[in-house]
Amino acid sequence: TSSTLLDHIVCEEGLLVDPIKIKAIISLLRLKKKKKKHEFMDSTNYQQLFICNFVNISQPLTNLTKSCIKYA
Repeated sequence: TSSTLLDHIVCEEGLLVDPIKIKAIISLLRLKKKKKKHEFMDSTNYQQLFICNFVNISQPLTNLTKSCIKYA
């Protein structure tokens, strides 16, 4: 069983992010521009509280936002 408290889902497994709130993030298309990748990373700041090893998972995309990466 689960219930909602302060826009979070509380269940036996712990505190979960409401899937409705992350639907836009999940459905994103391939990000082609560095600015869009950076905007995406900014939008995930809150969700990292709920994702184990977020830093490791997001590292490849974080690397693509660095200024030393050239885009065609």
